[in-house]
Amino acid sequence: MGSRRVCLARVYYERRNTLKRRFVLASLAILVFAIGPGCGGAAPTATPRLQQTKEAVVPATAQHALQEQITAGMQAYDQFCDRCHGPNLTDGSAAKLSKAALAKYATAQGLFDYVAATMPKGNPGGLSEQEYYDIISYLLFKQELLEPGQAVDENTAGDVLLSQ
Repeated sequence: MGSRRVCLARVYYERRNTLKRRFVLASLAILVFAIGPGCGGAAPTATPRLQQTKEAVVPATAQHALQEQITAGMQAYDQFCDRCHGPNLTDGSAAKLSKAALAKYATAQGLFDYVAATMPKGNPGGLSEQEYYDIISYLLFKQELLEPGQAVDENTAGDVLLSQ
């Protein structure tokens, strides 16, 4: 009977994570569509065709890279952080990862420095640098602290402000 409960709990956990991933991916797809090239702003001015093509490709490429980083961050969060901080960032037994709590670190680099030095519990610094940046990107995306198209890495983290 006990192994059946464990099996059912595992099935529930896997289905919940699958639904959560689908929701985040759908949200990202909507975000990409909403802020894609040609969205908002004034009508395009007459520019050479090559320049128009180049401008349209760069934002789409950057947006795709950001989407991949957030997706990787979500997967790493599910694997390393979810069990203590909860699937919604604020419903676990550990510190709440609310917008206000994240904003205390001023920049994404400040948050990265703290998280890389102290997390995950029992294995601080045990993840790769990229996994930490991916998780930070996911956290900031979830709490709406990440500007559209803004990736978080060693070159940009100091410029990503976490003000509310």
